[in-house]
Amino acid sequence: MKRLAVITSLLICLITSAAAGEALRFSVITCMPGSEIYELEGHAGIRVQQVDTVTGAVMSDVVVDWGNFDFTAPNFVYRFVKGETDYSIGARPTPYFMSVYASQGRKVYEQPLNLTDTQKLRLMAILNENFQPENRIYRYNYVKDNCATRIVEVIEKAANDSIALTDSQLPAQTFREAMTYYHANYPWYQFGINLALGAPLDNKIDDRKMMFSPEALHRMLMGAEFMDGGDVTTSSVLLVNSPSESAVLPATPPYLTPMAVSLAVLAVTLIVAYRDVRKKRPTRLFYSLLYGIYGILGLILTFLIFISVHEATSPNWLYLWINPLCFIAAAGVWVKKAKKLVFCYQIVNFVLLIILLVIFMAGVQQPDAAFYPLILADMIASSAYIYICICSRKTIS
Repeated sequence: MKRLAVITSLLICLITSAAAGEALRFSVITCMPGSEIYELEGHAGIRVQQVDTVTGAVMSDVVVDWGNFDFTAPNFVYRFVKGETDYSIGARPTPYFMSVYASQGRKVYEQPLNLTDTQKLRLMAILNENFQPENRIYRYNYVKDNCATRIVEVIEKAANDSIALTDSQLPAQTFREAMTYYHANYPWYQFGINLALGAPLDNKIDDRKMMFSPEALHRMLMGAEFMDGGDVTTSSVLLVNSPSESAVLPATPPYLTPMAVSLAVLAVTLIVAYRDVRKKRPTRLFYSLLYGIYGILGLILTFLIFISVHEATSPNWLYLWINPLCFIAAAGVWVKKAKKLVFCYQIVNFVLLIILLVIFMAGVQQPDAAFYPLILADMIASSAYIYICICSRKTIS
């Protein structure tokens, strides 16, 4: 906080000391994706330099960004899951900023902004306003309000003009497709996103909304223009190189991916169901494990859908499949008097799974590929239990 106060004072001094905008230089700094899950889309900030107009010497040089958060803040994990994560604006000396990303093996690019003297002074005033205590902290939104979207916002305010952004290189038409693209080497992370976030993530989006990714914003700025004419930037300079092509971790081995685990669950389900049908008796431990896990995941979805304030958590059609009612099958197989209840649940469950597959085929919500083996496993277990119950009734009669 002490460093933040010093930087804030520095920004105020820059505004008051720069009689004309020619003493100020602004550029967008983009850091390529890193290895941590919160680094997979990259990071971005605005570089602010004050230059002596006589000697050309750089008097001050800082990078301002909106990507600061505190893991140690009270209830951080709970607030993150609930969708109440607070981020803040911060500033660091440019050499220090660059050294951090160089140590992580991440490339850093700089794109000088084409602003008039008046626009530069206005941008500095906007940054100073952002540093005021009442404005410093903001409610983070993964795709609508983050370190990249804030940059475009302040540039447009300073220029009193909107920016036309296009990105023809990113093969994505929805937020989910964009995330899948960036999370390709982290299938379990994407699996969790596909489980937790529902149909809103599959709405079609335009190029401008792709700027939630700093890496995509870097590409889009190269061809970006102000609506009134004029390029936003005309060059991209590599400030920090990296010996490796990317700092992102290597792809997860195929045998450790969600698909591999899902296929294993399906294989076990087939074996157990075949044996159960032959013996006309369900393996209770298997049903407890399978539906117990589904039930626990259902509790998480319940929290995300009905309590969380994340926009994309509802509607989530996976709730037809994964919900707390799965505990009926998990616990009911051990209670003789609950046999009829479990039987009725499995009939309803089977029908809902068919409806869910129809929803997938209709394109209402895009599932993770690893969901299909798990859904099929559920359908097999469900139909096996129904068959066993029907055979049991015929035997009694």
